Amino acid sequence: MNAPRLTTQFEAALVYATRLHSHQTRKIRQIPYIAHLLSVAALVLEAGGDEDEAIAALLHDAVEDQGGIPTRNEIHQRFGDRVVAIVNGCTEFDTLPKPSWQERKTRYLENLRHASPAVRRVSLADKLHNARSLLAEWRQKGDTIWTQFTKGKEGTLWFYRSLIQVYRETGSDFMTEELDRVVSELCQDKKLYYTPEEYLELEDAAEYKSEYRDGNIVPMTGETTNHNKIAGNFCANLKFALKRQNYDVYIGNVRLWIPRHRQYTYPDVMVIQGEPVYTGTSTTTVMNPLLIVEVLSKSTKNYDQGDKFLYYRSIPELKEYILIDQEQYHVIQHTKTPEGKWLLTEYESQEALLALKSINFKIAFSDLYERVDFAESED
Repeated sequence: MNAPRLTTQFEAALVYATRLHSHQTRKIRQIPYIAHLLSVAALVLEAGGDEDEAIAALLHDAVEDQGGIPTRNEIHQRFGDRVVAIVNGCTEFDTLPKPSWQERKTRYLENLRHASPAVRRVSLADKLHNARSLLAEWRQKGDTIWTQFTKGKEGTLWFYRSLIQVYRETGSDFMTEELDRVVSELCQDKKLYYTPEEYLELEDAAEYKSEYRDGNIVPMTGETTNHNKIAGNFCANLKFALKRQNYDVYIGNVRLWIPRHRQYTYPDVMVIQGEPVYTGTSTTTVMNPLLIVEVLSKSTKNYDQGDKFLYYRSIPELKEYILIDQEQYHVIQHTKTPEGKWLLTEYESQEALLALKSINFKIAFSDLYERVDFAESED
């Protein structure tokens, strides 16, 4: 592969970026900000990026930090459509007052799922250099560095772990592996085991959801629009069909406790017959679903079909488990027989009709996948 040739456009971008950020320094060490931009550009070129991507790497923070929309317009005028598109893909906000930290990070993760390879490469280079710098400071100063971050250690590491999960959904390369290694080292002094009580205390105070897996706390990333549509379509049709019957339908934010395997999780949809059985003194966590529905994501589908199903099968009341693909017409149905055996049925046609066994309910795929665009994949 021929190395990309850097022209006078790159030189112009370097001068422009140096002037834009001339009074800006890095958060921790107070070194000139251009050092970060040069490092990101170098990583992009080392990863096979072209000149437009290298220029975007120099300018990836310009809109956020140096003028907002007018700066974006100037970048467009100076460096063209492709450069400004990459910069846009790496920008969390462009107006003031800026959105909340959680809103910015969640939106960034969601946009990154659908980003072009060029945006992914520049974004990954940016986060890798940030993480490397953070690790170098942490090695010298320890946990005192986290006071300089809006959400401290927990929030910052949640964001990095979520980024790695999204990057891995679109492949793996040396930067992804290096980011994983760096973040793992930053996490190494984190408590290795949490009790369920400690998890619940942290979860109640957190701005983002995490699962509890027998001592480990695992952050949950944001869902795609297709994921949300499918779960909503299933729930809306089911609630209407079960109107005035002795069932409750829960979606998304109701937590499930599985005592045998010490798991706290948030199924996409649950149905409980009769009264819910709660754990603890609050009404936030249930234990007795009759039906569980999960919409599959690339990052979790193996877990949902493997270990998670094993955990779910330990729930005495559970009679049915539905797995819905968000990238094609495909549903997997697990049903429990009176003898305690689990049977598998698959549906793969656009004209299919899903008929539940635990409840008198049927839904056509045309309703289940209403307004779902398979072209909007997780890539």
